Amino acid sequence: VFYIGIIKEMASQGRKTSNSSNRKPNLAPANIQKQVQAAIAVSCMTYVSSLETTKLPDVHQKHFYSYHGNPVSGILPMVKDCLTGEGSFGDLWDRIDNGSDGSAAQLTLKTHMSQKGHILYRAGESLTIQSLSNARQMNPILISGRAIFAMAQAALKNGKKALFIEKAAYNSAGLLPSGWNDEDLDKHILDEMWKLLKGPKVHDVDVEEIEDENDPSDEHSDVSKDDTTLERPEGWIFQGWFAYRLLGPRAHPDFQTHLFSNAQHTFSTIENHAALQAA
Repeated sequence: VFYIGIIKEMASQGRKTSNSSNRKPNLAPANIQKQVQAAIAVSCMTYVSSLETTKLPDVHQKHFYSYHGNPVSGILPMVKDCLTGEGSFGDLWDRIDNGSDGSAAQLTLKTHMSQKGHILYRAGESLTIQSLSNARQMNPILISGRAIFAMAQAALKNGKKALFIEKAAYNSAGLLPSGWNDEDLDKHILDEMWKLLKGPKVHDVDVEEIEDENDPSDEHSDVSKDDTTLERPEGWIFQGWFAYRLLGPRAHPDFQTHLFSNAQHTFSTIENHAALQAA
């Protein structure tokens, strides 16, 4: 009943927005929505990994409650934490102070996340509870726990590769090349991920580390292999980039997830669910 009420409320809000503006809400494109959803999903999996859960239906249900909330159990929705910049989600946004009028600060997606410095995506406008809670933007059905679980797995799969690339960028003294900053490291990781996921196959890469040709976890998967080059297209990011930057090795120590370095322990089958507690 509670979740039916959420769906009705979101649908009502959508009608009000449409009636007041007489135009489609200015939502962020689907790939940006999916990036944020995946970041929330990895946060949910990090939380669920601390719980005593071994059965697949329970795992899915706990992901659902963690993402959407469960007032009966007192679980707050992570999707709302994301849009208000709470906890680990604070590093997802730039805050624009509205001055002394007492109104809340406006949150805009950080450009190193979107890799689109000329476009601002605003919390509550470009990204909303409705757009991030729905399975599809035009379908008012909440994302299932199974789908949340799958999004987290896909993000972690790519994140494991990105972590290997990032670690390899440091020399034996633990230093980056001279003159590099976070922006340079971001570019290096994305460039190398493009080569790995979309470039020609090479012989010195472990076959398990190479993405399947039609893997849905790869952003811009509609790009033809024949049309790709070693040069990354401007603005290209891999699926799971937001999650990796938000919860990976450069996140605040309190918010780093162990799941990127233990991506193999993300319950591909019911039998290895117990590995999540050990991770």
